[in-house]
Amino acid sequence: MPVIIKRILRYLGWMLIVSGVLMAPFGCARGVAGVATWVGGVEADGVVTSIRKSQISGPPGTRSYSERSVISFTTAEGQWVSFSPPLGGRSAPYSMEEHVRVVYDADAPEDAVVPGILALLTVAWMLLFMAGVVLVLAGAGLLVLGALPWQSRADSGSGSGGKMGQGETSVDSALNEFARVTIAAIRMVGKRR
Repeated sequence: MPVIIKRILRYLGWMLIVSGVLMAPFGCARGVAGVATWVGGVEADGVVTSIRKSQISGPPGTRSYSERSVISFTTAEGQWVSFSPPLGGRSAPYSMEEHVRVVYDADAPEDAVVPGILALLTVAWMLLFMAGVVLVLAGAGLLVLGALPWQSRADSGSGSGGKMGQGETSVDSALNEFARVTIAAIRMVGKRR
């Protein structure tokens, strides 16, 4: 295998590992925080007190706006707290004076969330964590591929009984076999339907 391909594999491997190492802990921490709020949070009845309208970037010469609901509630200690859920859109997700269930951490009530949005965010953070782990594993695999001595069997003098073509490496042979088995499995699934 040419040295340049080995270098590319190693660089890609390190890029994936670094990306995964940055993503996984962040996703895990945010996901665990979401689960902790969900499990140990205090519930309260909130009410939409206003709709916050803000200009967002759009095509040149046009003005686009995004609306977000502002929800207010009273904590168990009697503190009045207002917050705006992280999701918004062309129209606010909740209408004025609509009652909304709220979950908050007693130590930081200003970080309150709406349970449905909390569930979506927690799933998103956990998916980010899993993506980070996959990137680390894929990067490690590329590092291993880049470190392997890729020598064709024809060059090394070990015959394969005609199974591999002239100059074909063992990795090429493995990839060809994987492709052949995958295509056969897809055809079998297609015949069953």
